[in-house]
Amino acid sequence: MVSPGDLLTPLERRFIDRLADRLGALDREALFVAYLDRAGAFLGDELITGGTSCSLGIPYRLLFERAFKRGAARLVLAHNHPSGSAEPSELDIRSTRGLQALAVPMGVELVDHLIVGAREVFSMRAAGLVIS
Repeated sequence: MVSPGDLLTPLERRFIDRLADRLGALDREALFVAYLDRAGAFLGDELITGGTSCSLGIPYRLLFERAFKRGAARLVLAHNHPSGSAEPSELDIRSTRGLQALAVPMGVELVDHLIVGAREVFSMRAAGLVIS
């Protein structure tokens, strides 16, 4: 379980379990956001949008509005691939890089973007696709 105030690392087991619970059985792509303070303490999370069976538009404005409302300085994004594959699409990579480019001047760090597949979770940070 992840509780407010807990320091959070995106690839730790309890967070991955939370993602699997929230995203694992969905038949449409959905975006999950974890909000963290500057030190990495968990402030909360939410499922903020649903997509289709094969695509998800990241609503940048809504994402930042909600982050600022919560006082978040760091974000961890995750979305599922109903196909079962955790490999990022070109659109996933472009969208993540676009979001990261917008976040930096606003003082928000995109910690990671995780893709939840049927049997694995892909970390864009670990793959070098999200850079601090």
